[in-house]
Amino acid sequence: MFLYKENAKLNKLKHATNYMKFLKKALIFLVVVAILVGLFLFFENVYYPAKLSVKTSCGDFTREELNIQGYYVAGEYFPSSDTIVLYDEDPTVLKHENCHKVQAEKSRLSGCSNRFGLMLNEIECYSTQNLPDRIYYWIY
Repeated sequence: MFLYKENAKLNKLKHATNYMKFLKKALIFLVVVAILVGLFLFFENVYYPAKLSVKTSCGDFTREELNIQGYYVAGEYFPSSDTIVLYDEDPTVLKHENCHKVQAEKSRLSGCSNRFGLMLNEIECYSTQNLPDRIYYWIY
């Protein structure tokens, strides 16, 4: 009878250990899926539009080529005259262009001569344009 109880305890311990291994694998799987989904969303909503903005503003793309890909210019910021021109009345467009205005005021706005800096400017603005107003205006 004593041996039977010990075997039962060992079986419970093995079962618990296997269950913990399963939970660890499931957690790793969920973390990998979350990272992949996050990367997809970043590339779809931030990186790719930023890349197209850089190409369009530096003259690599025409607006017609941009329209063919399903995108259009919704607004522009002109640092020389400090004006924002909106072609779409969407509030996120105003936030995006306001972001460029703040970058220019803080001397962080890069031109086509520094494409890496310009890409970082666009990534910043595309990342923050969909934030709630309370958070966006606290940042800018």
